[in-house]
This record gives sequence, structure tokens and C-alpha cells, in this order.
Amino acid sequence: MVVPESKIQRHETGKTIHQRETRWQIVVPFLGGVAVIGAVFGIAAMMNDPFAMQRVSIVADCMFSAMILCPMVICMFPVYLLMVVMMYGMNKLHQGTEAPLQRLETMTETMAQRVETVTKDVNQRVVNANVRLAQLLRWLSVFNPQEDSRAK
Repeated sequence: MVVPESKIQRHETGKTIHQRETRWQIVVPFLGGVAVIGAVFGIAAMMNDPFAMQRVSIVADCMFSAMILCPMVICMFPVYLLMVVMMYGMNKLHQGTEAPLQRLETMTETMAQRVETVTKDVNQRVVNANVRLAQLLRWLSVFNPQEDSRAK
């Protein structure tokens, strides 16, 4: 049995997927922007205004904006690139310090648990010693000087 060619599913290659995505995400918006700018210039030039200077003024204003904005974008590109490089560096720095800081955090937690254990042990020994010495301290209190109640 022969399968008709219309029923065969063709798998897209990575190259065709990339070309389609490039076309839809880069080329089409760019051409749309060019078309909008061209339409604005065309409408400004074709207006049926008796004052020709106003038409020239609108076109000149649009051209001035384009001539100022485009160089500004080009001039700001190195600053943008510098910021991207700085973000990349900060990411690498973060990745480099993450492991040592996590080890330090684990070590600190372990030390805190050890200190807590030792502190509990010392407290328990002090309480036990006080319980054992309570009777002796009561007998030794005989040697403490008595406060004179009349001196106050």
C-alpha cells in the first residue's frame, strides 16, 4: 500500500524553524515599522493643504526626529553593550561566590548546633552542681556577716 504524499508528515528542520522565527520576529516587525514611517511621510506630503510650507514643515519635523533618534540609538549602543557585559560579569561573580557562601552557611549552622549542645551540657552540669552544693551552702551561710537591722 502506498501512502499518498499529502498524508506524509514532514518534520521541519532546525534551519527552517529558525528562518520562520526570524521572519516573524525580526523582519516582519521591521518592515511594518518602515511601512508606518513611509505612510506618515506619504500622508504628510500628500495633504491637500493650501499652505505648502506646512506640509514641508511636517515632513521636516519627521525627518528631524528620525535623524536625531537613529544616531542617538547608535551612540547609546556601547552603553547598552557595557551594561550587558556588566550583567554577565555580575552573574559569573554570583555563580562563583554561591558555592563558598553555601559552605559557609552550612559550617555556621553546624557550629551553632555544636555551641547549643555544649551550652545545654554546661547549664545542666551547673544546675547539678548547685543542687549538690545547696546543703553545703546553707551550712556555710553561718559564716556570712549578719546585717545590722538597726543600721538602716
